[in-house]
Amino acid sequence: MTTTAATAAKIEEAVLSLACELEDDGRKIVSFEECDEVAANLGVHASVITRAIRALGFEVVREVAKHIRTISSNSHDRWTGPGSCATHGGSGWEQISGFAGQKG
Repeated sequence: MTTTAATAAKIEEAVLSLACELEDDGRKIVSFEECDEVAANLGVHASVITRAIRALGFEVVREVAKHIRTISSNSHDRWTGPGSCATHGGSGWEQISGFAGQKG
C-alpha cells in the first residue's frame, strides 16, 4: 500500500468509528469540534473528516458563542473579546508573523 492509500484507509476507519459511536448514541448531528479532534489525531484538515461524515448522512454543526454587545461594551474587544468570532482572520499581523493557525 502506498502512503496515500494507507492514509485514506486510516481516515475511512476513523470516520466509520466516529459514525458507529454516533449511531450508538442515537445521534445524527456531530459537532465540528468532534470532527476537528479526529482530524488532528490523523494529521489531516478538518474538512476531510466533515466531508466524509456528511457523506454518511450526518449533519455537522459549528456553534459560535454569542455575546450581546451593549452601549457599555468595550469597543476595543470587537475581534478578540468574549463573543467574538474565533474564525475571523484578525488584523493580518498573525499571518505576517507566522502565528496564524496554531492551536492552544
